[in-house]
Amino acid sequence: VTGILHADGSRLQSVYADGMDAETAARLGSPDPRSGVLRTVLHEGRCVRVHNPGGDPATLGFSALRPPIHAWLGAPITSPTRIYGYIGLIDKVGLDEFSNEDERLAGILAAQVGRVYQNGSLYAEVLRHASDLEREMVARERTESALAERMRERLLAGEVGAALVRSDTLQ
Repeated sequence: VTGILHADGSRLQSVYADGMDAETAARLGSPDPRSGVLRTVLHEGRCVRVHNPGGDPATLGFSALRPPIHAWLGAPITSPTRIYGYIGLIDKVGLDEFSNEDERLAGILAAQVGRVYQNGSLYAEVLRHASDLEREMVARERTESALAERMRERLLAGEVGAALVRSDTLQ
């Protein structure tokens, strides 16, 4: 499961799941990033590895409606400046719990994902800014064109008025 934080950090803006059927993924919901194991991962910015023999997801701070979680490994998706979300692994295949090496690798992977995510976010921000500038330039060009047209109209009206004043006949 991968969760991406909303910009204000109070909730997850999106949650992605893989390696499970659609029905199970639908039961995951959007957990509260301020409680349970996610609080440690997302607010302290460190990996968490938990062995949960009873499988109760509520023990870890997740909704009781979730499927059982016997082992959980969470790693923060980080860049040098911010935490973007988390990667959460559920129930290691073939073993009861995740190892120290699993935790280390998940932390490395999540940090790399964080840097890629940051670069992508910065690139998207640059594209949005460039698009805004382009729209602003088009709007300014329209305004300048409209002002130039008004000036031409006023100059013409002034010339007509001056011609009428100078002339002693309407023709």
